[in-house]
Amino acid sequence: METLIQKRQLEFNQRCAKYLRYVFNDHFILVLMFLLGFLVVQYTNLVNHFPKGSFLPLVFSILVTLAMTFFGKLATYMEAADQVFLLPQETVFQANLQKAAKKSFILWGSLQVFVTLLLAPIFLLSGWALWQFISYIILLLVLRGVRLRRQMKGFYQGSLLNFEKLIRYEKRRQQEILTFFSLFTTVKGISSTTKPRKYLNPLLGLFTKTQNQNVWMGLYARAYLRSGDYFWLSLRLLVISLILGLLMPNWWGVAMIGLFDYLLLFQLLGLYRIYDYQVMTRLYPVGSDAKLQAFKSLLMKISSGLCLIQLSLVVLNWRFLAILPIILVLSLVYLPNKLKKFVD
Repeated sequence: METLIQKRQLEFNQRCAKYLRYVFNDHFILVLMFLLGFLVVQYTNLVNHFPKGSFLPLVFSILVTLAMTFFGKLATYMEAADQVFLLPQETVFQANLQKAAKKSFILWGSLQVFVTLLLAPIFLLSGWALWQFISYIILLLVLRGVRLRRQMKGFYQGSLLNFEKLIRYEKRRQQEILTFFSLFTTVKGISSTTKPRKYLNPLLGLFTKTQNQNVWMGLYARAYLRSGDYFWLSLRLLVISLILGLLMPNWWGVAMIGLFDYLLLFQLLGLYRIYDYQVMTRLYPVGSDAKLQAFKSLLMKISSGLCLIQLSLVVLNWRFLAILPIILVLSLVYLPNKLKKFVD
């Protein structure tokens, strides 16, 4: 049984490794280097010129380290057939679940400690003693252990494992990882979930309101708002860009907003192929160019909405007017060229 679990783990890791070369392409590495360099410079300046009497850096550090407590999931590598063919091996699966919890605690706990140590100067400059900082690290590990313990209890019905819940959990975990890779390339075996989200129906009307009615426009608008995580991804990146603009009302803030707009539009390109496996869409009496035109129109509307919201930062600094040409370059130059290569 241990060999079977290890084989499944190896196969899934090899599958993920195959997609990594599409994630860490030249553009993404360049963006990461730019972002890392910016963070290092800003963090160094903050430590060298630490604002006395300000609790904002300390509060931000505490929120970041506490949020990392919820990062990391158990990897059980269970499959649907296990609840039928391997049910007599339940004791083995219980032992495997314990090992998975230990691995998760060690891996993600180590990452949490590493990030907390990187933020150690902020804690110490804020007046914390060394013993208080060490106690805080121990508290974070205890909170992670409590969270893992509660999560494991949820997989049991009395003293027996709830195989159905475990299998659904593992499938959802793997689908989340594959969904991330699908933002960069075509991923086999991925299944997207669709939710009605009636509260977004007013936005659906805005997206589909065009002079020339296009069936693909309605399909892409519904996929953006209801399928997967595209809409919430846009919302998260928009909020982050606005926060960075508020914290840095200067050219650095403009550059960071432009960077997050680029990341968002780049990841939305994966929405173009969301209906490739829907056979019925090939029966529509419309030309293939209508599909591409509708997708371009959707991206233009999304980028226009981002631009209007982000331009509100002009009240802080006139430099944020530069967001408009950045959006125009991304929408009128970058996206058409990228889409041409993407479709070909």
